[in-house]
Amino acid sequence: MKKLEEKILYEGKWISFKEISYLNNEEKLLKWEAVERTNTTKAVVIVAKLVPTERYVFIKQYRPAIDNYVIGFPAGLLEQEDVEAEAKRELKEETGYV
Repeated sequence: MKKLEEKILYEGKWISFKEISYLNNEEKLLKWEAVERTNTTKAVVIVAKLVPTERYVFIKQYRPAIDNYVIGFPAGLLEQEDVEAEAKRELKEETGYV
């Protein structure tokens, strides 16, 4: 495998779309499409358990890409290096819990 070229097809505020050309082990030219974040690759996911009920906190969020809602744990992108502070900020922002 050998990467030959990486071409940006689109770059927005949050993500970029790339086309990656490479040779496989048989020397055949192949292309791969990839999406990556433009601002950061660091994220935090919060698995919060309510005490004393032993229940976990989930959130319901609308996702335009699938035109539907998803259920998941609170999460977000890290804006600073203090992971614990960022996790607390995201939890409060998305659920109101502290």
